[in-house]
Amino acid sequence: MTSTTGTAQLDTAELEQRVKLMYEEVAREPERDFHFETGRPLAERLGYPPAQLDRIPAAAIDSFAGVGHFLDPAAIAPGETVLDLGSGSGTDSFLAALATGTAIEAAGLTIETWRENPEYGFVSERADNATTKYGVTSVSLLARPR
Repeated sequence: MTSTTGTAQLDTAELEQRVKLMYEEVAREPERDFHFETGRPLAERLGYPPAQLDRIPAAAIDSFAGVGHFLDPAAIAPGETVLDLGSGSGTDSFLAALATGTAIEAAGLTIETWRENPEYGFVSERADNATTKYGVTSVSLLARPR
């Protein structure tokens, strides 16, 4: 699909591909410099409490590229089920799981399609590895197929 604005044209399919590629690069190489902030320093600047960040896998925070901290206004209560749309690195999904309690699941859904996972279809490799490495069983991080 192409949108026209005056004399300029925007190829929305190309834009979508470029955005996906950029977030994949952040996930695969979080230590790299990008034209936007990433990682724990960004999360803390946006208002994420350091004590809460200390409780989730560092691998999820390393590739964090969020735009705001919205968990406080969400007022997640124990026992609730949470769907984190645009979960990216999984930072908010992990924090939501902590807020709901260990027996309840928080699911993150993202546009990334980096690796096929037989159980979930496609999942962000970095986020999936973080859930496995840290033994987190209350978070499912899903992505849509290509």
